[in-house]
Amino acid sequence: MRDSNDTDVLKPGLPTSRRIITGGTQMRGNGERLACSSQGHEDEHASFSARAQDNPTASHCPAPSLGLTPTTAEFARFDAPCLPDVQIGYFEDIHKPSGCNAWLQECLGAIKSGYWAVQIAQLRKLPAGAEERNQFKKNLPAFMFSGTTTNGRHKVADVGKHSGLLQIDFDKLESPAALRDLIGKDRYIFATWISPSGDGVKALMRIPPDLERHKDAFAAAKAYIFTTYPTYSSAFDSSTSDLCRLCFVSHDPGLVMNPGAVPLDVPLEVPRLAPVPPQGAGTCAAILERARVRLATVKPAVAGHSGHTVTFKAALDLVQGYELIEDEAYPLLEEWNQHCDPPWSERDLRRKISEAANKSHIPRGYLLNGRQPAAPSVLPQIRSIQELTAMPPDLDATLLGERLLCRGGAMLMVGPSGVGKSTMSMHQDLCWAVGREAFGIKPDRPLRILTIQAENDDGDLYEMIRGVCVGLRFTREEWQIATVNLHYVTEIARSGAAFLDMLDRLLSEHPCDIVRIDPLFAFFGAKIEESEKLSAFLRGGINPILHKHNVGLILAHHTPKTNYRDTSRWTHTDYSYSGAGGAELTNWARAMLVLDATHTPGTFKLVAAKRGARIGWRDSSDAREFIRYFRHSRQEGIIFWEEGDEDEVACDEAKKKASTRSPKAIDPMPLIEQLVPPSMPIEKGELLDAVNKNGAGQKATMEALRRLLDSENPLFYEHREKRKPGRDRILIARYKQSEEGHE
Repeated sequence: MRDSNDTDVLKPGLPTSRRIITGGTQMRGNGERLACSSQGHEDEHASFSARAQDNPTASHCPAPSLGLTPTTAEFARFDAPCLPDVQIGYFEDIHKPSGCNAWLQECLGAIKSGYWAVQIAQLRKLPAGAEERNQFKKNLPAFMFSGTTTNGRHKVADVGKHSGLLQIDFDKLESPAALRDLIGKDRYIFATWISPSGDGVKALMRIPPDLERHKDAFAAAKAYIFTTYPTYSSAFDSSTSDLCRLCFVSHDPGLVMNPGAVPLDVPLEVPRLAPVPPQGAGTCAAILERARVRLATVKPAVAGHSGHTVTFKAALDLVQGYELIEDEAYPLLEEWNQHCDPPWSERDLRRKISEAANKSHIPRGYLLNGRQPAAPSVLPQIRSIQELTAMPPDLDATLLGERLLCRGGAMLMVGPSGVGKSTMSMHQDLCWAVGREAFGIKPDRPLRILTIQAENDDGDLYEMIRGVCVGLRFTREEWQIATVNLHYVTEIARSGAAFLDMLDRLLSEHPCDIVRIDPLFAFFGAKIEESEKLSAFLRGGINPILHKHNVGLILAHHTPKTNYRDTSRWTHTDYSYSGAGGAELTNWARAMLVLDATHTPGTFKLVAAKRGARIGWRDSSDAREFIRYFRHSRQEGIIFWEEGDEDEVACDEAKKKASTRSPKAIDPMPLIEQLVPPSMPIEKGELLDAVNKNGAGQKATMEALRRLLDSENPLFYEHREKRKPGRDRILIARYKQSEEGHE
């Protein structure tokens, strides 16, 4: 909302009265002065301007007069009681912050009566799709129908008061006049006219004047149009959802007004529609429309908020997802670029398109059929070593550590069940979301993180969030940043291809820097030992999605049963293959962290098993470290992690070794002599078990018995009894076996 002290920013050279007319001349949008057609017209203009100046609303937010109004009869229709004294943004030059506010009635009158007729006639003569035509159109003045401008700019942050109007566009129509006349009778449409190109229709729909719910109003309007006018759904332009959307001036003597239009009802739950399917065999126009619809879902790039990544993703969708050539992709990207802050130059946009086209590992056409194909349809790009050495590492792609995790890459986090991996994940997510170091790993900046998990209910998540924030003493400012950057999704049903499709859609609607999947077992959809299926899931499914959305992945994974696994002598590289399943999982991941238990309850060692040198851990002498110790918090009722005490761990390990050290060995020979009966044999297995139970080692007992049997004067003899079927029964006795005993 503007203050009464606010001043409109006007184009240099305009009269101080903010009128684009002086004396008996009018000024066209290009600055050309024309003689007024009649004195009566001037009188009507003067009367209308005086009425505007006298109006209280005008004094609050003064609006200039364009210098051209409808005839008296038309004026009565335009001065509709449903929209009294509505002002909108007007931009003589869209490339400069020189906008002002103008009266809606006068703007519509100018379109109808031909204020810009000369320029529009010239535009319509130029070949469709030609660069000359695009440039000519960009130099036309434009309206911002949904609201006023506070400082001459057409950005969302600069919109002052909502007008209660929503701009709707229909493109590439065979008979635009027919649609104009049809929707002109709609109870929600206030005005409609033919677009400056001559093959489309512009319309203004009445909506609640709510800045915060403008996007919801557009979604409701789209649903209404698709339901009421399904024949024209494919021509509907979904890129007009922005509050600050511009509309170039036009000329249409048949402009239709509906003074009795009422606002569209906007429900709290707005329906979402799928992109329009291609018509026929997938005509060029249909594919371009689908690409435009898709691009409308991509939030505009904002400097300082991963703007490069967002723009690259938009270009990738166009040239790879829809297989558009540069000349097809550029106009769509430029249309989207109008809402970026600041807008990209043409050179930068074309460079983004070129870079996206060279991403040969991305499956082309992945958006044409709703899913990416099983394998890329083109050969990978061949580059010489000279080209490679001319491309230093992109530091902007670094997310964690010293290029430990980068965009497009994946890191495994492996650990046993029930040791606190989920709490560790939450601890990391919250810290990295606000730019804090976590577990000695530094983020490049505050990161946007999306975690998809299946193992914790809402109560668990609540306890973990509270525990980490309280334990780490998050400030109010950090909490506010975390609420913007960190989001969680709980999914317990999808796996395999269905999960990959969901992941792709989630990242399209919610761009982020890191996506965390917890755990792999929940979403893979097959046995982890099936390496062929695992490769298809990771390399053919996950990888294209990571590169398409330019995000990094942290994938939580379990170890196999660790009951009998002794890792006391393992080096950090030995942990590389400690996850369940085959080697493919480790080979696929860029980096790997492993959580392993120690002999100290609640204390664990975190091992940088793969690419550990990039984690950034160093000891007091600045030497690289690959293992660090962390423990569960010892604060009662607070769930988070703390740094572990390495000396405490070393002491406990020494005690454990001392407690498990074997006692002094017992000589088994006296036990054997004592346990073998004097007059009957004993089974060998029974004898060995009895000796072992009395404290003698199994290996020593076997060796002692062998010596007793093989000595020159043996004290004991081995007897054998045949079994049918099966192996012989072996017994130990103090006397030799008779010949009959072998029967």
